[in-house]
Amino acid sequence: MAIAVVFPIEKSKAITIAEFQYTYLTLIIGVLLSMYGFLGTRIFTALLFMILSAIISSIIWFVLFSDSFVSMIVATWIGFPVGLLAGLIFVIVNALFLEPGESKRWKLIKQVLVYVLILAMFTLLFYKGGLDI
Repeated sequence: MAIAVVFPIEKSKAITIAEFQYTYLTLIIGVLLSMYGFLGTRIFTALLFMILSAIISSIIWFVLFSDSFVSMIVATWIGFPVGLLAGLIFVIVNALFLEPGESKRWKLIKQVLVYVLILAMFTLLFYKGGLDI
């Protein structure tokens, strides 16, 4: 709905990206509704994990790029979205591909490794800007 209806209407009126308020709002609502349909009552756990993932990612970005005052801005503006995206992708991968009947110890090890891999991929992608690595 956001891409097919709201975005074309706002695109004709907008000059800058900051003017796409309803597009972002409908995208957020769509993602939350999809997560609720996909996870059910576990949505609050997933949202908490995504927020913690964003905080962890911001801390990692701050440590990696702590050259100057600009590093705090980089940690906020790049680390937070990286963490949110990595957390969202991990929640989907965790629900679809990791076996629920496995022993807790091995499942936790797999979850940690998968999360670190996803976070590293998103960090590298955002660091390089999608350019040739």
